[in-house]
Amino acid sequence: MRHISDCSIESTASKPAMRSGRHILVVGNGSIAGYLLGALSSQSTRENLRVTALATERSAPELRLHGLRIEAKDFSLRCRPNILVNPNDVSDVDIIVIAARAERTRSALCDLKTVITQGAIVVLVASGFPWWLPAANSVLNGIPIEAVDPDGILLSTTPIGNIVSGISDLACDRPAPGVVRHYRGRTLTIGSAMPGSPVPAEVQQLLSSPWLDCVVDRDIRSKLWSKLINTGSINPIRILTGVSPNNIASSGLGQSLSISAMREIEKVGMALGFGPFADPERRLRYQRDAGREKTSLMHEIEYGLDLELDATIAAIIEIGLRIGIPTPTLSNLREIARHKAMPFQHVTH
Repeated sequence: MRHISDCSIESTASKPAMRSGRHILVVGNGSIAGYLLGALSSQSTRENLRVTALATERSAPELRLHGLRIEAKDFSLRCRPNILVNPNDVSDVDIIVIAARAERTRSALCDLKTVITQGAIVVLVASGFPWWLPAANSVLNGIPIEAVDPDGILLSTTPIGNIVSGISDLACDRPAPGVVRHYRGRTLTIGSAMPGSPVPAEVQQLLSSPWLDCVVDRDIRSKLWSKLINTGSINPIRILTGVSPNNIASSGLGQSLSISAMREIEKVGMALGFGPFADPERRLRYQRDAGREKTSLMHEIEYGLDLELDATIAAIIEIGLRIGIPTPTLSNLREIARHKAMPFQHVTH
């Protein structure tokens, strides 16, 4: 097993403009945020890079005392990033990486408004609906999606030109504040939220490390919608049944429901100008071949976390209603899954 010893993080700070050093802030308490924090911190002693975590009051003491440990089959990584709890203490940030649940993302963007308006690039790594999409799509015409951006607060406070969207293939969990268990995947795919706008080359360079392959995709919007086709169709069925995606893909009823929901999400995406997409049958074949390891959704159910169906399904349904595309299967799945999950929900962030 490869092992990297503790990484000490540079603590010097200067203005973000015209400085040789760079500062990355990581926001999120889940496993993906933890892995990204560790991967970025591991290179900060070699690069002129400072990495800080914006932690919660609950997780900060453990991170400060013991640091962060990533355990994988072929390597072990230990780091001690800078830890902040109060967003008002954040300054001189070049890149803000947010890998958090919907509510945490909203609060972080509002709390960090000052550093964002000063020019910080926001890299959003999330599995939910991209709330910024109305500002980057002519069909939606800048009208916010209430399910994910009530009253359009995020659209009005976060410049679309500052946003880079990311999709990770990471599979991991976080059993404790200072521990991340990594199962597979090391790729972070990023793209500019604005159509045709390039991602600054420095963003890709700073996010790349021996533990993270950062690649740029010029059509990140279609990639995001393709992921929504999977999560928006299969996740509510998983909530209802409690079985793995490969079991859903192998059963007759699971296949029928999944394909119907996938086609509805695909139609909405095509109407927005995204695609082409892989056909549902191909998607299900991939699910049947996938491993049975427990995913983040199952951990969320076990831990009683808010499953945030609105962060995926309700937003798609809302757009369908707006542009005249019916989503009956998706609507029914969302309603039944919401009632099924309700007894387990007691934590929102």
